[in-house]
Amino acid sequence: MDGLTVLAGYMPSDGATSVEGSTSYGIQYTGIDGLEVGIAQDDNEEQVSVTNGNQTDSAAGAGIENTVMYAKYTFDSFTIGAQENSSDSETASADVDFSAFGISYAVSEDLSVSYGVSKMDLEGMAEDQEHSALGVSFTSGSMTISGSHHKHENGGGTATNDNDAY
Repeated sequence: MDGLTVLAGYMPSDGATSVEGSTSYGIQYTGIDGLEVGIAQDDNEEQVSVTNGNQTDSAAGAGIENTVMYAKYTFDSFTIGAQENSSDSETASADVDFSAFGISYAVSEDLSVSYGVSKMDLEGMAEDQEHSALGVSFTSGSMTISGSHHKHENGGGTATNDNDAY
């Protein structure tokens, strides 16, 4: 089928730190002009652990099932995209849900602006971690001048962990 890509993967157990193999698969469709959609899943049965949404190797952890879905549509000078991720861990209070949305507008060949937001729900944390960003870029020949403002709230699920960056 035109515009359809199917991917699959398997990583067998190494017999030492991995008690089971891991499987991954994904589907991407680009058969409609300007539209790209995809879904993928990974069952990672290796011994891993999760702390505040960060996966790290550990001999005493548990498997994680990851799922991601996304859609991106480009028309005229606009590109709009959205993404949902879910990470379900066998470790208690270690699930992570993530969602993001972004839009960009090419004002001209040389000037573009973009805006994006995301939210991460860390299981067991009182607050959702939230991000937003506004960017602008000007290109002339091989030179680019760009700037952005990023707002980060509730880092690691902590209400007092807020940051702004330029």
